[in-house]
Amino acid sequence: MLVHRSLADLANETDQYYRCEDCGRITYEIVARTAREVKAGRIEPGKAIREAGKLYTVRRVLKVGLNEYLVYLRPGEGAARR
Repeated sequence: MLVHRSLADLANETDQYYRCEDCGRITYEIVARTAREVKAGRIEPGKAIREAGKLYTVRRVLKVGLNEYLVYLRPGEGAARR
């Protein structure tokens, strides 16, 4: 299985992900969020969140600017089986 790692696909995206070249499945590794999104979603390490319809567990939340956070993700139980 070959995997393509990307910071941006055809569109200019801020999220970092892996794409399986065999099945086309995308697995997010890092997503960018605003301070409002982090607070409203109560995003914190250990919490399960959905991204693009798949379940992920938050590994780390890193503040990188006045209003931006990088959220490090790990595929959740449901995402690993698909």
